[in-house]
Amino acid sequence: MDEKTARYFKTPGRYLKVFEPTREKLAILADKLMNTPMYLSDEYRTPEQIAMLMEYWFPFNIDKSVRPINVFYEVGDFGGLFGFVAIQPEWKADLFVKLWDKNIWGPTLARDVRSLIKKFMIEWKLKRLSLSSPDDKSCKYFVNICGFRTEGTQGKACSWKGKLIPNFLYRKILEDREVR
Repeated sequence: MDEKTARYFKTPGRYLKVFEPTREKLAILADKLMNTPMYLSDEYRTPEQIAMLMEYWFPFNIDKSVRPINVFYEVGDFGGLFGFVAIQPEWKADLFVKLWDKNIWGPTLARDVRSLIKKFMIEWKLKRLSLSSPDDKSCKYFVNICGFRTEGTQGKACSWKGKLIPNFLYRKILEDREVR
């Protein structure tokens, strides 16, 4: 792990702590991805696809020179997972947000998340941070609090129990305004 990445493997706030991917926690995450409404589109909600996603997010067996840069944080007492995925320094990253304990969201967590996003964008010199979700209702509060803007909608981009639903796209671009 390089020095820049190592700096983020420390507690960034009161409700966020570095995610230690134990077998038990990965099993819980896999179950949440499989069974929580709108966490994954139907085509990804198979044991094989979830195993592939887990290997991408937590690439333990991939050569360090080619593995993606992903950094994850546990929210509360594993009430969710928050992370930066596919970090491309000096350009962009994707935000990963899954909160299965909705009661944990509040002003302190919001401050921790905003602060962490700001630190990441500055430290990695990111010009763009992206987030997408088919659950616009739940995501709207988060994106507003964290300074994201709506980028658009992909019509019929996700499938939930056979029903085609839109996927909502959000972004935070450095030029929109300085990172707050």
